[in-house]
Amino acid sequence: ISGDISGNIPDLDTTNTTLGVDLMIEAKTSQVNIGDGFIDYSLDLIVLPVNNINDKEEDLLIIGPSNAPIFDEMGGTFGIGLKHDLINNILWALWAGGGFDDIDTSEILNTLNQDQRLQELDLKIVSIETGTPPVMMPGSSNSDVIFGVGEINLIAEMILPNLELIDGQPSITEATESLTIIVSTFLPANIELDSDENKLLFTFINEDIQAEVEIKSSINTQAMDDLKHIIGDIISGLMKD
Repeated sequence: ISGDISGNIPDLDTTNTTLGVDLMIEAKTSQVNIGDGFIDYSLDLIVLPVNNINDKEEDLLIIGPSNAPIFDEMGGTFGIGLKHDLINNILWALWAGGGFDDIDTSEILNTLNQDQRLQELDLKIVSIETGTPPVMMPGSSNSDVIFGVGEINLIAEMILPNLELIDGQPSITEATESLTIIVSTFLPANIELDSDENKLLFTFINEDIQAEVEIKSSINTQAMDDLKHIIGDIISGLMKD
């Protein structure tokens, strides 16, 4: 590649990422269009973890229909267009390579378990698991994109009163119920390009962050509806921080 062109291509360092996952890129030419004074060169790319330690399936990759961008021929001498799919591919590769497995969740656990509302329900979160990779989706009227984080599985234990017969007499004891709280969060963001550093900058819109909560449990009481609201409120606050 000539110096004039290669000098405009941003460096993509796919090793030593902040999540400790080495990535590799496989690429092939998709199409080449040569016009009067310009060339459109398209690549099909896939980003893979060097070590897929979790043996995660590639069918979880999100690939949507799209067309190649149309550049203004008078707008500059060189342009690069990236699909949302590529960022989702990178997020999947980080997840498949175990990048989210060793994240320290102790602070989140402490925040959850110190909440007075959960303590009043006699509920304790014992562990946090990541079920699916984060994704980037098209934005709304107020944002360029929306990041979806989840499923996040909160494994919890709840102490409940239990009525049983002891020596033929009714007696109230305590029973521990295990439940899984599934949380999905939605983080709207706007994108800016730092042309000096060849970086995409994401600014999150804190006031629009939302959390959806589902509970898997045999318990079917008003307490479960209250718990959904409480968990959603706590997680939304954590994401804003």
